[in-house]
Amino acid sequence: MTAALRDWLLTCPEVKWISAVALEAAEAGLFDLHSEMAKAISGGVRMASLGESLRVQPRAYYQRSARMLAHRRKGCSLSLVSDTLVLTGSIFQGVAISESRDSTVLYVRQAVPEIAAMALVGRNLDDLIRIGRFEFSGYRITEAERDEWGLAVWFDVPRLAFKHFI
Repeated sequence: MTAALRDWLLTCPEVKWISAVALEAAEAGLFDLHSEMAKAISGGVRMASLGESLRVQPRAYYQRSARMLAHRRKGCSLSLVSDTLVLTGSIFQGVAISESRDSTVLYVRQAVPEIAAMALVGRNLDDLIRIGRFEFSGYRITEAERDEWGLAVWFDVPRLAFKHFI
């Protein structure tokens, strides 16, 4: 990808928002922000040219995605969902994240008792997990759900105006 094409993609009018947690992950060094933004936007442009929509999937889709990513080490990337750049990927061994434009799920591949999962709701996410410089501060857990492989923790992430980050 040439620098001119990357600059054009980063000014794409279809992108209006970026997830705050995606920006924090980039600041923590999990990926290169401008490179991933350009890749996500070019993928969105390609899908739109094929007649595909960048719609928000059902909530269960994001939980399955995070669970799958927690079982392998892929790294983080950005995706374009509707008009919002969101974070997806493995952030640490056994921990993955998947975002829609409205909410985020963090999946931790570790069995926990049901009572522990219920006790997490309403607490800050950084009480549960801190990974290096990525502290998850300021996010409140809205739902916690365990399954046979681990724990899915839902939390809301603010969207920030994209034009301020290009």
